[in-house]
Amino acid sequence: MSPMSRTLATLCLLVFSAAALSSPPGGASAGPGGFVSTERALESISTALLLPTAVGGTLGLQTCTTCATERHPTDAQTRYLLGGVNVPLAAFAAAVTNSGPAAVTVYLDVRTHTVTRIVANLPPPARL
Repeated sequence: MSPMSRTLATLCLLVFSAAALSSPPGGASAGPGGFVSTERALESISTALLLPTAVGGTLGLQTCTTCATERHPTDAQTRYLLGGVNVPLAAFAAAVTNSGPAAVTVYLDVRTHTVTRIVANLPPPARL
């Protein structure tokens, strides 16, 4: 192998190694500044939610009036927030059911599509 070919082969190896080491794990793509997104946010309104009836149930939501209902699993780590306050599923469901339409953001784990938290733009209950 000529010295030029060896240099080219070494350079290619270095470039491919650097690219492999700089890629985030699991095939996720890095965003600006090299950050890797672990969650995806979906926005909807409270009247377009089908809340799970128990921990570990399935959440259904529509992100637009003509969109199909998306279904995503919840688990014991799923958090329900009203006005930034963590509340039990029952309190969240009561607030959302008894309110008019309110902005809701659903956060999903990008790998598993499991709901990590649901945030409603509603005041927290006076007592939990």
